[in-house]
Amino acid sequence: MQKIYVDFIDGTKYLVPVNAEEIGPEMYLILDDEEYKNKDSSELFEFYPGDIVEAEDTDDLDLEYQHVAVSLISAGENSLERRYLRFKFYSTQRLMTVSKETAEEYKEVIERIVDEKRKGLFFYKGITETVEFLYGFVKK
Repeated sequence: MQKIYVDFIDGTKYLVPVNAEEIGPEMYLILDDEEYKNKDSSELFEFYPGDIVEAEDTDDLDLEYQHVAVSLISAGENSLERRYLRFKFYSTQRLMTVSKETAEEYKEVIERIVDEKRKGLFFYKGITETVEFLYGFVKK
């Protein structure tokens, strides 16, 4: 077991070390870690336990940061909860494609966020804007 770094958002974006197992050249299986135990809705990870990711060395922020997860090879869990978290992470950064296809793919997630927003749950501005655009496709 070793540590790799994944993108994390909690109001700002930074890298967080998490447990991982190297399973091939530059390929890592993200393991369960204490970092994932908090369920605060403002905390979003790009990758989660069970995901297999490609990692690269970097010195972008500090020489301490090595083996940063840069892309998903295989999602560990394709449940609605995982899709919900993925949607929130990429929408926060405005990286979610706004299209009819995306709206269809994430229909249940979009409806869930609309409902949770009505109940007063916190969402980053990028999420609410993306949902507003995509909800037009969902309602049709």
